[in-house]
Amino acid sequence: MSSLSHSPYLETIRYWNGSSTLNGYKLRFLLTKLVEMYSFKKKSNPLPSIKAAQSDYREFASPLENSISSTSKTAVVVPCYIRDARSADQLKRLYQTLIGQEVKPDLVIFVDDCSPYPYDESAFGGIVFRKQKKNCGPATARNVGLEYALSQGADIVAFTDSDCILSPGWMSSIKHFFLNNKYANILSGNTLSYGNSWFDKYHELNGTLNGRMFKGKEHLLYGPTANLAITKNVGISIEFDTSFPNAAGEDIDFCLQANRCGFRAFFCEDMKIEHDYGYGRSFIGNLKRFIKQFERYADGEKVLLDKNPSYYMYFENTKEISVVR
Repeated sequence: MSSLSHSPYLETIRYWNGSSTLNGYKLRFLLTKLVEMYSFKKKSNPLPSIKAAQSDYREFASPLENSISSTSKTAVVVPCYIRDARSADQLKRLYQTLIGQEVKPDLVIFVDDCSPYPYDESAFGGIVFRKQKKNCGPATARNVGLEYALSQGADIVAFTDSDCILSPGWMSSIKHFFLNNKYANILSGNTLSYGNSWFDKYHELNGTLNGRMFKGKEHLLYGPTANLAITKNVGISIEFDTSFPNAAGEDIDFCLQANRCGFRAFFCEDMKIEHDYGYGRSFIGNLKRFIKQFERYADGEKVLLDKNPSYYMYFENTKEISVVR
């Protein structure tokens, strides 16, 4: 959710107009950025008062070392809400990339969030299913999967979504980064677009699902849960806040709480996935989907700022991370 920002239109356009990452896409990008900002701002609430933000703000705790070793056990948690044949096919596609990992995870958990569409669980050999009796949202589903993973002795818990495609080296890159960076307790990966529409390209340039990196530093403010990994100590200490209405903002809140506890997040370029945003061939249909996405982000921001009035004080010191192909 790297675009979430209350910055003025002109300030934002000036910033991106000076970006060297846009190449020949500058005009289309800037026009789309205006649509994004309008869609977000029309549904967002006013920012918290300066007094409230300053009162909530605090420096992050000193970074903590991880305890990952070459024998650490790995788990993958996937929240699933299968609503139709297309999303069932997406889950099968994800499954194929899970079983095709160069370094296999020790445990994979699909948390079915009371899906309305029937599908054959037996087609997913080796997967642990945890089924919810009612739909509670992705934050709850991730907590269910995380709790089970920790109960089974997982030292690393990775998260992805059912509409994602994992690169063969995804799991190996996660473990390798943790092993070679002792102050890393959260990893955010390099999330490409699966489709080839303009809006897919926009998300790559924008870094929509690549988190935010602090300027002049190596660690992140947050990373999105479509491509995230945490150590056991993070999972024991923090859970996803289930008060967020949908898949928007709960990942930011999770990482912010982790940073405050001393659990640092880093960007792992080799931790590659592709995310299927669901864009098709219709420009109008794609535009409507794009607008709804940022309206959903605005809904998540309301909860985020109510809980963390100082969020934008941290955000102002970060920069986007464009996709690395």
